[in-house]
Amino acid sequence: KHIHYGGIEAGSLDKSGSSGNIMAPGDNDIVDTATEDMMRARQQHEDAVRAFEQKSQQRQMAVPTGDVQVKAKLREFGEPVCIFGEGPYERRDRLRTIMAGRTAPTMEAKRQEATADEDLFYTEGLEELLEARVKIAEWSIPRANQRLIKERRQRAEEDPLEYEERVDKFCGFLQKSMVAEVSQVGDERPLTHGKFSPDAQLFGTSSWSGFIKLWKVPSCEPTLTIRGHEDRCNSIAWHPGCKGTPPFEGKQVRLAS
Repeated sequence: KHIHYGGIEAGSLDKSGSSGNIMAPGDNDIVDTATEDMMRARQQHEDAVRAFEQKSQQRQMAVPTGDVQVKAKLREFGEPVCIFGEGPYERRDRLRTIMAGRTAPTMEAKRQEATADEDLFYTEGLEELLEARVKIAEWSIPRANQRLIKERRQRAEEDPLEYEERVDKFCGFLQKSMVAEVSQVGDERPLTHGKFSPDAQLFGTSSWSGFIKLWKVPSCEPTLTIRGHEDRCNSIAWHPGCKGTPPFEGKQVRLAS
């Protein structure tokens, strides 16, 4: 026998089919996905899942432990207090099943309410919020467009591998030329960002603790600590007109997020 690699020509396929070596499936050989066996198996699976959920609900129910309380509860539901051959354990289990059956519609109603709460809805916002978002968009969209144009031009003019190699060389040059002047613990949580003020007299840091700290340059002494966010501060930016050190000549510190 020989094994041949490659595509099978249509003529060879027809010849093999006529000789009986290849049995192509016909319309009668296609199995319908919705057969009776599959429908029966699907129904059995749904019944098993429903029974499992019902047992889970029964285990979570608060059922009286005392036999006297169990009988009183059965009497409230209008059920037989005692069945022939039934002990305290079986009686309590029967009460659990009865209580699960009585509360089943309530559980289904709660499930429907939870599904209804997930529906999409809109609330009318304030005019001040709309104006703020419009100003943010007018400030952000042109800058994002300029950034994308610059990145596209850079990709078209320079090979990505050459650019990456140039950046690596520059980072290596910075590492060799940098010297640690001071060392200071920035925060109890990890720092996320750091930036010098426009006049280079202060250095601002943000951290996961939500605090923003300002440090004097070059002594690296903390001069101001403010709460920037309830959870985490991921970045910090200076106003272009910010100069001097706190209290900034009587001006207030304004935060935006």
